[in-house]
Amino acid sequence: MAEVPKARNLAAVIAIGCLLAAGCSKAGTPGSGTPPPASPAAAAASPSGPPAPPAAPAGPITITYLNTAIDRTTEDVAVGTKVVWMNAETNGTPHNVTSGTVQGTAPQPDGRFASHRIVNAGERFEHSFTAPGTYHYYCAVHPAQMQGTISVH
Repeated sequence: MAEVPKARNLAAVIAIGCLLAAGCSKAGTPGSGTPPPASPAAAAASPSGPPAPPAAPAGPITITYLNTAIDRTTEDVAVGTKVVWMNAETNGTPHNVTSGTVQGTAPQPDGRFASHRIVNAGERFEHSFTAPGTYHYYCAVHPAQMQGTISVH
């Protein structure tokens, strides 16, 4: 009976030896459990990988004017995005879009963009933003009530 424990011990020693030998094999070989070394090109890349490409502009963003109010007063968009301001009034109330700010009740246009009067329901003004920055705008007909900001990145 003394031979059975010795045989089990020998089998265990052999199994452990095989596992250790497999773990010490060349890195990157199948079954080694170790990934292959990085290629020179991969080693030169940053640890987080290459930088992400710039975000593509989204489809047009529509901002609606109704009852001397703006439905979206702040927007974050990518460079190249087209923004559409649309008059949803059905009673002929005119609006427009002028870039700039309002100090108290005094409009301060900055000359970046401006529309004609958009009077009828469905009339619109479109502007594509081609440079990063913060763009303030207002309706010159209702400057105290109708102001917004577009942030372009």
